[in-house]
Amino acid sequence: RHWGKLAFILNKQIRLNIFGDGSNLDELKQLVEIEAIQGVTFWGRQPQTAMSSVFSDSNVLLISLKPDPLFDRYIPLKFSSYLNAMKPVYAIMNGEVPNLVKSHSIGLTADPSDINDIAEGFISFSKMSSEELLDFSRSTINLSSTIFNKTLILEKFFFYFK
Repeated sequence: RHWGKLAFILNKQIRLNIFGDGSNLDELKQLVEIEAIQGVTFWGRQPQTAMSSVFSDSNVLLISLKPDPLFDRYIPLKFSSYLNAMKPVYAIMNGEVPNLVKSHSIGLTADPSDINDIAEGFISFSKMSSEELLDFSRSTINLSSTIFNKTLILEKFFFYFK
């Protein structure tokens, strides 16, 4: 599919650093090559110890899953890592994660099957002030310390399974 507006944005305004080896990585690399997109760098799989530095150097953390009824109920482990990084989240997926992003004001969401919606999210982030991004970051702290607080989760677990 043609990337249109998204290709232009990534070439002109935004740098997208992709870490990992997701199931569609080869297809994504081919699309970046075909569209001659300069704003994307593939770093491959990195050790977990290196990721805190990556998170720290990022303005926004992107999380995505392809549309699938099973994945719509799934909250990837990396989501809690993103919360702990205290950075705005861009959820390009359906289901629970975008619901959390919206309801807790920790970032933006996009429909993973709509390239224009994805592009609009990038544009919106690029136009935000540092204060607006900081507001999202503050909200991640709140979500991380409540619903995703490891200690509270374990306490509830042990309470119910005594």
